[in-house]
Amino acid sequence: SVALLIFGIAAITSNVSSGQVANKTGIRLLPLIYVIQTVCLLLLPIATHNLVSGGLILFILGVMMYLLNSPLQMHFLKIATREHPACVNLASSLISVFFNFGIAAGSAMGGVIVKYAGLRFVGIGGAVPGIGAIICAVILLQIMKQDADIR
Repeated sequence: SVALLIFGIAAITSNVSSGQVANKTGIRLLPLIYVIQTVCLLLLPIATHNLVSGGLILFILGVMMYLLNSPLQMHFLKIATREHPACVNLASSLISVFFNFGIAAGSAMGGVIVKYAGLRFVGIGGAVPGIGAIICAVILLQIMKQDADIR
């Protein structure tokens, strides 16, 4: 119950902050946030041995979880508006499709990890796509810098 309360407070904080991040930095924080998430996931097995460190890692993960929703949506819709204006409604609906696909893929991956390695290793398994996200975010920002369109 305490863990869910901590995570809920963090998620609310994350959602409220997401719009501010979108307005101030756009997607420039993408790699940094993915690094923080990945490090927290890697530390999760160690941190859960202590209530305080486990709660802190859980809170940080909760804050980072929704922080990129608004910046990513704004970026995606901006690209759709610029490149394919007739498809903005389709692009808008695809955002939630991709988020839900990620949730489903992560849940499936977590289920396999729990079945074969145990609950303690879910964080390490979650860090694997996190590393991929960091690489993709860095590449995206490099492409955008070349286009001089970072926001």
